[in-house]
Amino acid sequence: MYSLSIKNGSLCEKRKNLAMRVKIALCLWFCLLLGGCGYNASGTADSPSPTVTTLSPTRATPGSLTPGANASAIVSPGNTPAPVSGLVTVQTSSALYHPRNTIVVTISSHMARVILFPNGQTNCSVVLLQLQTGSSWRSIALCKLMVLTRIATLEAGKSLTVSLKAGFTPWPIGTYRIAFQYSGHTGSVFGSSQEAFSLLFQVS
Repeated sequence: MYSLSIKNGSLCEKRKNLAMRVKIALCLWFCLLLGGCGYNASGTADSPSPTVTTLSPTRATPGSLTPGANASAIVSPGNTPAPVSGLVTVQTSSALYHPRNTIVVTISSHMARVILFPNGQTNCSVVLLQLQTGSSWRSIALCKLMVLTRIATLEAGKSLTVSLKAGFTPWPIGTYRIAFQYSGHTGSVFGSSQEAFSLLFQVS
């Protein structure tokens, strides 16, 4: 009787071991199945590169404004900004724009010598569009082209018109200004860097 009990116990133990082995085998097979259907970290999707358009400013006579292709940038005659004064002036075509309007800027030199200025600013142009953030100013839509900065020139008594077009993302609503960095040039002598600003304007 005692021997029969031992045999029954041994048989039960073998059945338990067999069941455990079957469970382990099933778990391993399931893990391998999941691994075969998992995410391949080495495969990355190609993302479209952002398109940045280099704007070629056009030369104009002093005091003239060229609205460009998007005439809707000028909202109404009542929004014409006040004139600005100085040796180098920066003036926008309107005091109010909508988020998808083209912002037209005219730079006029009243100096008796050539001025020099860099490109690679907002929209890869020669001016900076700055948004007021609290008590500071933040330059937006900066040029992302990995190219060397070029130096452009503007002759004495001439004007330059720059059009800043909104990209895929419209201009944020807020208070803006245009900043223009330049230096004078006489013969082989370069003057110190200076900065001219437009009057404040709104995007709403």
